[in-house]
Amino acid sequence: YLTDHYLTVTRVSEPHAAIGSGQGPALGVLYATAGLAPRARLTRALQAAERYTTTVRRPWRWAETG
Repeated sequence: YLTDHYLTVTRVSEPHAAIGSGQGPALGVLYATAGLAPRARLTRALQAAERYTTTVRRPWRWAETG
């Protein structure tokens, strides 16, 4: 499930998700990099979002759970 900034809960059918202004570029990268390691995929998704939107910028902070 995914909760967006409007607090809408959506069931996600893909094995990945993205929200916010960089959603489009990030989803494209996540789709295209399915065989790579998770951290590499996330880094590339953030780089694409940073490149193609005006509101995504470094620094990025990583948090791991579980």
